[in-house]
Amino acid sequence: MEAICFHCQQAAEKYLKAYLAYNNKEIKKTHEVIDIIKIVKELEENKMPITINLEDDPFYLEGKAEGMSAAKKTYVINSYKNLNLSPEQIASIVNDTAENVIAILQEEGL
Repeated sequence: MEAICFHCQQAAEKYLKAYLAYNNKEIKKTHEVIDIIKIVKELEENKMPITINLEDDPFYLEGKAEGMSAAKKTYVINSYKNLNLSPEQIASIVNDTAENVIAILQEEGL
């Protein structure tokens, strides 16, 4: 489960950064998905379909760090509660994100 959560976070981060690059926006060196979402929301004038509690300051899920299991679980649970979506909706969003990343890379010939 931890690996799945880590890779979901990575997919979201990479997708959002790819979207910013595609729109010629500066990409800050950060792993904070919330910070990246703020930039995307500014770009899209708050048209993103998911409402996220931007008061949270979630941390980057360091996949190789030892002793992070409880913290990762807490992050996932808190994120889930803040999204107010069903597990099925989250799975659909993750799947759509992965498909969008693939489409962007294919479009760029990568």
